Amino acid sequence: MHQEFLISKATIEFGLYKIVSSGEYVFKLGMGDFNKEANIHPSYLYSSTSSFFQEILFLHQYLFIDLERNAFNECLGVTRRWLCRVTYKSDDKTHKTVDLDIYDTITKFVSNLIFGISNAFKEAYSLDEDRLLSCYIAEKYNCINTILEVDLYPEFFKQQWGAEIQPLNVRFDKDYWDYNQYNVRNKGYLELINNLPKLRDEYFSMLEKYSSIKIEDFQSQQEYNQYVYFITFPHFYIKNFLNSNNIFKINLSLFKLIQKFGLEYVKSVDQNFDGVDNEEKNKNLRKIGSAIMKLREHLKANLV
Repeated sequence: MHQEFLISKATIEFGLYKIVSSGEYVFKLGMGDFNKEANIHPSYLYSSTSSFFQEILFLHQYLFIDLERNAFNECLGVTRRWLCRVTYKSDDKTHKTVDLDIYDTITKFVSNLIFGISNAFKEAYSLDEDRLLSCYIAEKYNCINTILEVDLYPEFFKQQWGAEIQPLNVRFDKDYWDYNQYNVRNKGYLELINNLPKLRDEYFSMLEKYSSIKIEDFQSQQEYNQYVYFITFPHFYIKNFLNSNNIFKINLSLFKLIQKFGLEYVKSVDQNFDGVDNEEKNKNLRKIGSAIMKLREHLKANLV
């Protein structure tokens, strides 16, 4: 096949998955269309899945998932399919264009190659059929094209499910992952879940405090960490107070705005903390604080 040009594309699905085995999952509930061409937002196309994982699953975390994750082997995730648009000249001399699923193409090529070698050995050495080599092709949702919450926070799911949990996605094998990053991520998520406010007054005190906080106000690393958890997972903090009477009265866009500003803060300030002066840090905190104040006033009227 003569390749004329390549154009990168991708599709995406995200939602609730059931883990069938270490390499295969069932997509139970979610959004997106795995088979629809180029349904992923351009801003996500060349970004790692983990970089927008929380942002894209915001609604599912708020509406469909309990914080305890009581359903064994079920968690949220994101599946991506990468495409290359290939234009080639066919046998009849006309130009044709197809979108190739990169992962599917590679696995089928490798499978056919292994089968070909295996059959050659069979003919040369009179091997039995059951001794032929075969290539396993994973199902539609698998540990290569899908990242699950258990890949990012395995220690949390180990605690909740009472089972030995390791990252399933091939990218998250902790033997090859930065060990400190692995521990910080897991410790942080456990601290977040285990320290969510259980009383309404406690939650509103937190909103009031964070709406006007300055970088100089943090007395310890733990206090600062709690703030970072809050601005990156703001919708988690209200989960204990939602019920059938108020859940649809809450303006989700206010939580989404805090998370947007929070993720921007983590990327621009927190990940380069020592290289950013306090004036710039406080400028970001005021921006986030304004969004928190709007949320507080909204909840005072609607969280009943």
